[in-house]
Amino acid sequence: MTSLPPSREYWQRAEHLADGKPSTLHIVLPEAYLGTPQEAERLESIRRTMEEYRKTVLTRKVHGYVYVERTQMDGTVRQGLVGAVDLDAYDYAKGSKPAIRPSESTVVERIPPRLKVRRGATLETPHVMMLADDADCTLIEPIGLMKNQLPPLYDGELMLGGGHLRGWAVEDPALIAQIDSALAALADPAAFARRWPAAKGQQPMVLAVGDGNHSLATAKAYWEELKPTLSEEQRRTHPARWCLAEVCNVHSPAIEIEPIHRVVFGVGAKELYAALDAWDQQQGISTTMSDQRLRLADAHGESAVALANPARAADRRQCGGISVGLPARPSRRDRGLHPRRKHGAGAGLRPGQTSHGHSAARLCEG
Repeated sequence: MTSLPPSREYWQRAEHLADGKPSTLHIVLPEAYLGTPQEAERLESIRRTMEEYRKTVLTRKVHGYVYVERTQMDGTVRQGLVGAVDLDAYDYAKGSKPAIRPSESTVVERIPPRLKVRRGATLETPHVMMLADDADCTLIEPIGLMKNQLPPLYDGELMLGGGHLRGWAVEDPALIAQIDSALAALADPAAFARRWPAAKGQQPMVLAVGDGNHSLATAKAYWEELKPTLSEEQRRTHPARWCLAEVCNVHSPAIEIEPIHRVVFGVGAKELYAALDAWDQQQGISTTMSDQRLRLADAHGESAVALANPARAADRRQCGGISVGLPARPSRRDRGLHPRRKHGAGAGLRPGQTSHGHSAARLCEG
């Protein structure tokens, strides 16, 4: 189960606030508009605006990382490092164990509409967040202690209760090497096996996709689409091989991971299960099973339920041994870093050439 993204009314309020001002909002396509009559017109406007922003707004390139601090609605400060993810170190295929892995099943049907946005885009502004299992705080936090010595990039309030965002350029070769070393340590097979004995002998999971799973999957799909058209030399340096992302420490007190609950009123778990079963008897079978699991629970007990992959826009799902129809849910609101140096390659993240204005954006050829 995933949370609903902002509604179209939310985006209309945001557009009113950003009207006539440089904003990332003008170079992204909110999910609420995917598949609507306005989609084509918005895509055309996005590409025009990207070209304009490259010349007039995003004029400060960062050759390294960007250290960011986001003050959240509850007052906590979330620290992060923005860099470029190596898509060859990531895979969303079931059963694969690359250095960078998704934290949820990828619904491939959600990729094609996002590919329309990525094709031909000259700027990249994804909202991908990566989580590092860095209990000793070796990767991000040491950079934060030195932020007053770093060149500031931006400092401002985010709209509609989004909090406050500050960013600093991390371009000092010594600091980049320090980040490189921390990533290499997280990618060390022996250290990974000591922390997770059951995974001994497996490739370490250096970064997990905490948010933006389908945005990263779309970047991967686009890169795989381009690969056959490129030579080996071009593949090593083509911008589409990389995806901009933010890496956060999963052990940060500003990151709280909670289960997703849904409350249904006026019915018990047993009655709800029976009602879904009765509805299913009238529908036929057209779903495929997935690994998603949930439980229907009330004061009298629980029932296990398995969600199926959606067969179409109406979304057909599988519950236990029964096929259940539920309204289609859009994806959850949708960051691995490795330096260009060889010894950091295992971590999958590198400092990207980023530009900043109202957002940090990595220039990327279409």
